[in-house]
Amino acid sequence: MESSQKINTGITEEVYESLKQTVAHIGFKANNYAQFQRTGSVENLIHYAVRILFSQSLWISGFLYLGLGNWIVVWYASIFAASFLIRNFNCHGHGGWFRRKKKPGWEFDTGSHALNQRLYGYLASEWHDNHHRYQTSANNGFLPGQIDVTFELIKQLWKIGIIASYIDALPIFQKETTASLQL
Repeated sequence: MESSQKINTGITEEVYESLKQTVAHIGFKANNYAQFQRTGSVENLIHYAVRILFSQSLWISGFLYLGLGNWIVVWYASIFAASFLIRNFNCHGHGGWFRRKKKPGWEFDTGSHALNQRLYGYLASEWHDNHHRYQTSANNGFLPGQIDVTFELIKQLWKIGIIASYIDALPIFQKETTASLQL
């Protein structure tokens, strides 16, 4: 299975069997422990390839039958763009070749290499350094200019009762930041 994360193939056979059970409901053919260690995939790679070829053939045939061949290009282009943005975010959000040092007064999490990026902050409310520092907070925009539109939506959904509760770490951040500035 394709992943942007590195797979730990050094887990014990017992842990692998437990992992395999958590995805058994999906219904794919699973690798045995030796195959998992070799490939890094729970799903059998031949099964995966056949499944992907079948589904892609089915969708492409359907689009062609409906006379929407140009939509195939649109579909694959959108997959490429989304994959590029995810990879780009992960690369930049954790330093990558972009920037390795945190900006004082802009990034405060000392336990990770996560960075606040303006593009993804404004585009997706993803102030990544803030998220790493306060992982359970629904609000990630703590500084002036760090707009968190998603959090504003969560607050509105809470007001009408769709969301039961949320965590806003802004008061904790302000208290900790103020305390560190007074030292």
